[in-house]
Amino acid sequence: MSSRNYASKDAREKLSIEHITAKKALSVEFDDDFRENYLNNLGNLVVDHAASNSSKGRKGGDEKVIHFNLAPLMSQNEINEVGCDWNDLESIKRFIRHREEKLKKEVSAEFKI
Repeated sequence: MSSRNYASKDAREKLSIEHITAKKALSVEFDDDFRENYLNNLGNLVVDHAASNSSKGRKGGDEKVIHFNLAPLMSQNEINEVGCDWNDLESIKRFIRHREEKLKKEVSAEFKI
């Protein structure tokens, strides 16, 4: 991915950051811990095309995962590798922690940190 993808005027090319669990998800009630420690956590974020991102809106994680699995971006395709009950806050927190650790390991291995 290049910086051109982020700056593109074409919504089909332009990339943005999507919350896997939406900021105001309809399917689950957030607690203060979630808002402070999980909502904007690396494990809850994924690169998405701007046009696709806006269509997902406040859908629950279970609905978004269906779209992510069909996406052309690898970072989206792997989201469903770890089971998650998208209606259970503790399950969502475990998913986010697991995904964060996985992403950190991948970056460490890639850049030999």
